[in-house]
Amino acid sequence: PLPSPSRAPAPATGPTAQPDQSAARADAPLPSSASRPSAAPEATSRQDQPSTPTVETSEAPAPWLLAGLAGGPVLAGSMWILLRQRHVAQLRHRRPGRTIATPPPALAPVEKTLATLGPATAPTVEHLDDALRRLASTRTRDGQAMPQLATVELGRTDITLHLSSAATLPSPWVDRGDRRAWALPAATDPRTLGELVPDQPAPYPLLVTIGTTDAGDPWLLNCEDHTLTLTGDPTYAADLARYIAAEVACNPWSAGTTVDCVGAAADIAPLNPDRVRPHTPNTDPAAQVLADAVNTIDRAADHDHDATTARAHIAGPDAWPARILFIDAPHTHTPSVEQLIDLMAAHPGATATSVVINGPRPATPGLVLELTPGGRVRLPHAGLDLVAVGLTSDEAQGCAALLAATHHLQDVAIPIDDDATDGWRAFTDEAGALREEHTLPRNTPATDVGEPPESLLDAADDEYLHAAATTQADLATLAPKVTHTVRDAVHDADPDLDADVAAWFADDCPLPRLTLLGPVRARTRGTPLIDRKPHMTEVLTYIATRPHGATPEDLADALGITLGKARDYAGIVRAWLGTNPRTGDNHLPDARQSPAAQASGVGTYQVLDLLVDADLFRRLRVRGQTRGPDGIHDLTTALRLVQGQPFDQRRPNGWAWLHEGDRLDHHLTAAIVDVAHTVTTHALHAGDHHQARLATETALLAAPEEEIPRLDLARIAKAQGRHAEAESILRNEVCNRSHDDGPPPDLSDRTLEVLEPRTWGRTSRSAS
Repeated sequence: PLPSPSRAPAPATGPTAQPDQSAARADAPLPSSASRPSAAPEATSRQDQPSTPTVETSEAPAPWLLAGLAGGPVLAGSMWILLRQRHVAQLRHRRPGRTIATPPPALAPVEKTLATLGPATAPTVEHLDDALRRLASTRTRDGQAMPQLATVELGRTDITLHLSSAATLPSPWVDRGDRRAWALPAATDPRTLGELVPDQPAPYPLLVTIGTTDAGDPWLLNCEDHTLTLTGDPTYAADLARYIAAEVACNPWSAGTTVDCVGAAADIAPLNPDRVRPHTPNTDPAAQVLADAVNTIDRAADHDHDATTARAHIAGPDAWPARILFIDAPHTHTPSVEQLIDLMAAHPGATATSVVINGPRPATPGLVLELTPGGRVRLPHAGLDLVAVGLTSDEAQGCAALLAATHHLQDVAIPIDDDATDGWRAFTDEAGALREEHTLPRNTPATDVGEPPESLLDAADDEYLHAAATTQADLATLAPKVTHTVRDAVHDADPDLDADVAAWFADDCPLPRLTLLGPVRARTRGTPLIDRKPHMTEVLTYIATRPHGATPEDLADALGITLGKARDYAGIVRAWLGTNPRTGDNHLPDARQSPAAQASGVGTYQVLDLLVDADLFRRLRVRGQTRGPDGIHDLTTALRLVQGQPFDQRRPNGWAWLHEGDRLDHHLTAAIVDVAHTVTTHALHAGDHHQARLATETALLAAPEEEIPRLDLARIAKAQGRHAEAESILRNEVCNRSHDDGPPPDLSDRTLEVLEPRTWGRTSRSAS
């Protein structure tokens, strides 16, 4: 039996106007879900929910915000976690001078939605996963069976487990009703929940969201050993089936689960091919699901446990994976499906299986979820009446295309601003590296160019290959030869660099400063902001990071605000920045008076004489690359600007614009790692182990998941004679490091080349 909720959902409110909240395919923008029925006057559809996370403005939700993810915070958080894991895999294959591939532009609405909602919802997902795993570890330690979980209520202040039968949970769980409802305050320190056993299996892998209260609190249903029949409105039923399948494909506690789809929800398969298997209607996956369920029943009987307890206790030599079958009602009248449904009803708690039927199927054992034309889901058995979660087919395809795109590990070239024709930007790519047309190969003799070209790393390649964790391709990319003509041209294009760097590090800098290489913050000399500083910092950053300025329309579109708000916010930032001491005018001139506006004839916001650490870093990098060995000083100065991961600690639910077009955050991260690797390579060759470690630790501060600085750190340890430390780094942080729940992935070609035994000796042999 399922319990009633501890509090009834708030009364439904009337529908509101909704923007086009469509997803996007990889090849073209997807249409809006026009086929979805409109909400009935007495109910609220999931698109109309005002309580889900949205962009923090006074405007309506941004048109790119996907309703299915906004209405389903658990899925948004889980997908964000999965997307981060995929990005780590990409970073591990990035080579110096390159950047990770980004999804096609048509998928920007999906990525922006996840980037907006995911950071706020992922911690809740991780907290729930951790709490349930720790509960499993504690019950295993004490030799107790796992509680029979029915539903989970994710409130604003606590997590509440609703049990099918009474049980006693240890403190800090609090009894909220006859030992059948146990609450855990959201602020609970996980360490108070008991020790977490390494690789503790998640006890409830088929825990999925079915809806939210009108206040936006998700309710999750434990589907294991249940047949769920989705009836009522067919569009909302199909969307709910799709959403449940997507959660099982992405939720961290569902790792190891197999999702079989016959018709229903098959379009979510590319979300996670490791878990999801689509089938055609003329196949019979239920036969294999049935066989696995029978095997699980027998194994559970051998251990005298239910499947959940056996899974939590890690009983026996094999794992206890779950399976869930999604199937359209017309395809359920086969012997294997009917036997499976009957078997689950006859052996509650023992099959580790669930069946989700899309469409009415009278007299089917299990639970019936009723979907109304107004977008609500009702579970009469438990007294639940919720706003249904769901994914449209377009949304599912967009989400699947985004995650499929991140499977590609091949890195790409860092882009160049073709419109930059003067100043330092005319010589660099977006990471501040000197453009290839201004460089020469490392083996170019002076007689071929008529003047002596120089390189940052001026010794022979073999010397660096012997001393450092680098490759010949790295040296060719990061330290090519440069002529004095190019050196002088770069210097002439940026004559104020030394003065700007000195001003940045000065205790009393006369100019405003914007920090992007770490936690984002702005230090200004104009009218102080009493509140809303994080929002205005985003406005300032958007304008400051547009090399050619931003029109009011650009600003409004990027922040999801009206044109009037964009002008108001620009005025606030103008006063905040104050007067430019170099000119006596505003740092942010009137849009009609900016240099960009004068050149184009279009009103453009442009910040003048604002010191931005990201720009200083790139300016130092390109100048250093032209000065031969003396340029190492510029690179070490650039590393002093780094305070953490680029664009860290941004305001919640903002900065969506950072996830479209050229990814400045990716380019800056690559720049920091590549500069640090260059400095480390130079320092190891010179025997300066302190400088090498300082540079490498700076790279790890900015890019903790990158492979390049981990290899550098191991090479530094070896150079210092700390062979055990070097072996440990290579074994645990490179060769055997896994960024997800799977085994360690294959090493990149560059990593394999660096680990060749020519310089590592016994270290590489031990680590391999």
